[in-house]
Amino acid sequence: MSQLDMEFISPVESNFKKFHKDNPEIYKLFKEFTFTAISRGHKKLSSEMIINRIRWETNIMTNDKDYKINNNYKPFYSRIKNFFISVHQRQIWRLTMIEIQTKEHAPFSPLLMEFKMPQEYVDKLNKYGDKVSADKKKSKKLDFSDRLVGNVKQEHMIEDHVWQEGKPSMFQWVGGCASLYVQSLLKRNKHILTFNEDEQRVMDNGIKTLNILKSWLVNSVAGDFNPVHQHEGKLSCAGWLMMPESIQKNEEKEHAGWIEFMYGENLSMLNNKHAIKPEVGQIFMFPSWLQHSVYPFRGDGIRRSISFNLDFTV
Repeated sequence: MSQLDMEFISPVESNFKKFHKDNPEIYKLFKEFTFTAISRGHKKLSSEMIINRIRWETNIMTNDKDYKINNNYKPFYSRIKNFFISVHQRQIWRLTMIEIQTKEHAPFSPLLMEFKMPQEYVDKLNKYGDKVSADKKKSKKLDFSDRLVGNVKQEHMIEDHVWQEGKPSMFQWVGGCASLYVQSLLKRNKHILTFNEDEQRVMDNGIKTLNILKSWLVNSVAGDFNPVHQHEGKLSCAGWLMMPESIQKNEEKEHAGWIEFMYGENLSMLNNKHAIKPEVGQIFMFPSWLQHSVYPFRGDGIRRSISFNLDFTV
């Protein structure tokens, strides 16, 4: 074996591997305490904190009487901790996906995937939207109308805590939806029967990480509309939380209050538009670059929608 083929292992790493093998109880406790911290919502989680808890609560003596848990082993336990976090997130999304109702729309090449939002999330977002709208100070603080293209009077950012609350949280549910979307996209675009390593991992476990770049609520009234536009990120979502009776009874040919997606050129004998009549609890996921618009409507009532942009890794 040449020198280039040899893997260099430092003395510290070599000692850690022996310690790790000889002391399975440390690994067991490290795993237990890590998952406990994650499940309780701790975001700033360090291997040092977990190791100190092991020392504090158990006073475990290792097989080597000369030392307990060497501080030099913290970087190696940090890698284990990060792996546990990844596994935990994938498990949550995999469990969440079982409860997700989906329907694919394929009027043209880009995939539109429809999801049914759980009623508890619809109620929660409506309660949050009502609270923000009624609080003039908060409404001004979260005002998002100057950063969006729509001709709409009231648009508010959604605060991060709204996504993280509950079990499963809306963030976890969206992670499950995004995993299903990417898996479906891989199946549609795959012309051979085998996936590469990254693709197979997504097919087995879903996406690895998820980031909600921006999220906002839109309260539209009669005459409000959104011109043709697109979003940032890799994926975007648009859904509906409240719907005026005039839109619910609207005939298809008018498309008042509907959302319309566009792709490709407007040529004869080619359908490059797909209009969707919005329903409460309905949410669509699509590529962020896919152009779309929202038609104005007439009549009383509020058309409340939610939109957000996503980034993810596999």
